[in-house]
This record gives sequence, structure tokens and C-alpha cells, in this order.
Amino acid sequence: MTATDVVATPATGAPLLQLKNVEVAFNGVIQVLHSVNMEVPRGKIVVFLGGNGAGKTTTLKAISSLLAIDDGAVTGGGILFDGQEIANRDPAQTVRAGIVQVLEGRKVFGHLTVEQNLRLGLHLCSDRAIAERERERCLELFPALRGLLERQAGYLSGGEMQMLLVSRALLLQPRLLLLDEPSMGLAPLLVRQIFGALARINRERGLAMLLVEQNARAALEIADHAYIIENGRIVMHGAAADMRNNEDIREFYLGLSVGREKKSFRDVKHYKRRKRWLG
Repeated sequence: MTATDVVATPATGAPLLQLKNVEVAFNGVIQVLHSVNMEVPRGKIVVFLGGNGAGKTTTLKAISSLLAIDDGAVTGGGILFDGQEIANRDPAQTVRAGIVQVLEGRKVFGHLTVEQNLRLGLHLCSDRAIAERERERCLELFPALRGLLERQAGYLSGGEMQMLLVSRALLLQPRLLLLDEPSMGLAPLLVRQIFGALARINRERGLAMLLVEQNARAALEIADHAYIIENGRIVMHGAAADMRNNEDIREFYLGLSVGREKKSFRDVKHYKRRKRWLG
């Protein structure tokens, strides 16, 4: 499937999230996204792949209304969440609507304990019984956190911080969870634990997710659908299972070559020559 095809992600009813010809510019002049179209169906995991600077994080910030922090804005098209336009909204309104983003860079409150960080995720829940139930569900999902509740979050390992951030986001009871590079810098065992937990959350709660990830192999294993972005444009999309078997994806994102010597997608000249979907 190519970028010129109509976006048609498998879904039951209307998608939870729709981006329609979204344009994003910074400082009013620097255009970063160009007519981006994508969907996140209800209860599905969608992965967003692309190189550094391709526009992945910018897309997430457009959805979660965080562009204004960097003097950016959606300047064209629309972003619909459950049928309602949300482009350039106040970020607090976006969170209350049910969109929660786990930011890149492990941004915990380092001077607070793990318990205090978790409690911050409960501030939108007025029912104490529900709050305690959700907190317990997170500790069951990430049992390593249970023994760290009194530790200052700044002293956690990278994997422990990521578990804490995902837990804190879940305690806000999102309808759509956005995750920006959750595996960055983690050992393979921790990557498997984090992605296993995300798959379990999706399976048990039906929570829709949009996942930006450099670890294409791990992301495609749990995703239902995938999009590839280059230079601010969607250049390819399709079912995750099909993407895993696509020769170009296997060679340039999974580091596999079928019937040839293994190559890396970092071989830029060869990569550009082989990106047939741009032809």
C-alpha cells in the first residue's frame, strides 16, 4: 500500500482518532508535517515508524496539544478524537478528554518518591475506591515497583522509570495512550517486559495506543497497524503483520535481508534507492 492510497485501517465503526491532512508549522513558517492522514481504531495498537527528525514526535505533540510549548501549531487539516475536533486545544482539556502521552526522556518527578509520582496520576479520580483499585492494577502489572514505593524516583533505573511513567499515565484512565520511544536505552529483557505489559493492557482493557518507536521489531510484534513517516509525510502504511513481511521494512527497519547479505537502513544511498514506495 502506498501513500497515495486511501487510508483504510481495519476498525469497527468510526476510528477513535483521525488525522486528516494535518499540517504543522513552527514559528508560523517552518512546516514540519505535510498532509498527514492516519487513524487509530478503538481498542487497537498503532505503531509509528520513521527515522530521526521524520516528524513522529511532532505528530504526537499535535495530538496531545503540546506544540505550543515549542511555538508550533496545527496550521491545516483536522484532528478528530471520537468525532470531536481537538487541534490546538488547551493540553488540560485534551487530557480530560482521555488522551494521555508518555513523553520521551523518562520525565519522572525525581525528587518525589515512586508512591508520590503514582498519586499524581490519580488527581483526576475523585473516587478513592476506584483510585486504589487502579493503583493496585498498575502494581500488579509492574510488580518491580511495589518494592520501590518509598524510593526517590530520580534514583530508579531506566526500566523502572519507564514502568513508573506508564503506570502514572494509566492512572489518568486514558482512552488513548500515546507513547514516545518507550524502549529507548533499555536492555532487551526490559524491552520485552515493557512491550509485554503494553500488549496485556491492550488485551485486558481494550485501551487504544499510538506508539512511536525506533525498535521496529518489538513494536510490530504487538501492533495491529503501522505507519511510516519520512520528511513529515506518510509514505507507507498497512497491517503490522504485512509490514513485518515487507521486504523493504525487513531490510531497512528490522535489519534483515531476504536472500542477500544483511544490510542496514543506515546505508543512506542504498536506502534511498530502494524506497520504492516513494517512486
